Amino acid sequence: MKYILSKDIRFKTCDEISFLVNIKTNFIFKINTDTLHYLKKRLSDGLTEEKLRVEELVLKNFVVELHKRGILEVVKDEA
Repeated sequence: MKYILSKDIRFKTCDEISFLVNIKTNFIFKINTDTLHYLKKRLSDGLTEEKLRVEELVLKNFVVELHKRGILEVVKDEA
């Protein structure tokens, strides 16, 4: 199973701060722009639950929180 960005999330970047907006719930999540770029890179590399088990705890907690808030979805890994 891998993580992907929810199809309901839109981005607004304002210099060093970015906002992730859920267009269904109107929930707004503020994130550092560099962190957003890092997250997008990790997602494009195929961030899975298994990889998170061996990653640092901070990243794991961050991804779990994004999943709880509906920013990330878990889908079946097709690889």
